Amino acid sequence: MHNTYKSLLDLYLPLIIQDPVITANQTSSLSFPRISSFQIIDICEHVKTLFQFETTILEVHSPVIIVGDIHGHVVDLFRVLRSC
Repeated sequence: MHNTYKSLLDLYLPLIIQDPVITANQTSSLSFPRISSFQIIDICEHVKTLFQFETTILEVHSPVIIVGDIHGHVVDLFRVLRSC
């Protein structure tokens, strides 16, 4: 993993590890780390390059967990990530 992305992930780990029930019940606030526009552009360019070389259909081997559209429910995403 690219060091820049690992450091961003490290910023989010405390949010992922936090008990999602506490956040969902709003007994604890959810404060996201700031990401610069440069970092966002860099991530998008990197992902675009990766996607250009991916096939439309990927062969994956089980066990695998696929998370669909979470409709902006970041706490649900953290709940899935925490359980995996």
